[in-house]
Amino acid sequence: MAAISQSSPVARKLFEMAYASKRVALRNGDLSGGRFGPMWDRLVFSKVRARLGGGRQLLFLRQSSSDAVDTLMVCEIRLGTTRTAGSGFK
Repeated sequence: MAAISQSSPVARKLFEMAYASKRVALRNGDLSGGRFGPMWDRLVFSKVRARLGGGRQLLFLRQSSSDAVDTLMVCEIRLGTTRTAGSGFK
């Protein structure tokens, strides 16, 4: 987030629009990210994935509370992964 907050106002606005669009689509059950999901992935989120090593297709996280659902959604939007959550992992 530091890189986004230090970027130009146009880049920040583009990120905010992309994030909001994908969040609404995911909440509505559209795993592709909505009508503009692929465009947002190419323009905005590919840069986030590249900074984190890219190439992630599946993300396994342990969900410990209902608040973690929002955290999981952030990971899914920014990294472009499919999330799989569970409990009882040891």
